Amino acid sequence: MLFVGAKRLSELPAYLYHSHCAIIPFKCDELTMSIYPLKVNEYLAAGLPVVSTSFSEDIRAFGDVVEIGASEAEFCDKITAMIGNDHEDVRSARIKVASGNNWENRAQRFWEIVERSLATAHLNSMAPIS
Repeated sequence: MLFVGAKRLSELPAYLYHSHCAIIPFKCDELTMSIYPLKVNEYLAAGLPVVSTSFSEDIRAFGDVVEIGASEAEFCDKITAMIGNDHEDVRSARIKVASGNNWENRAQRFWEIVERSLATAHLNSMAPIS
């Protein structure tokens, strides 16, 4: 592992290109349970294996392409396993997940939820009162 210090945003793609695995080692507590880690999308878009702690529902939703380590030892073991099992098929799957997780798709899902909610409210308002 190499700690390189702060870098300019424009330098980050080169670091990801030369990385073998990305980690999201957030502490699991009340503060982090509400964090959405935007970096997971950047890591997945680069095709990188990702290992994370189980700090939030949002990160657990990536369970198909992100490994979750429950303990320090398991976290480290998963890093080793992800590096050893990395190949083109899983890189493609990661990139596909990241490409579908963009603002346009999120806005579309938001409006679908709003429309369903309005339709449900409309149907409920038409229901006979007993």
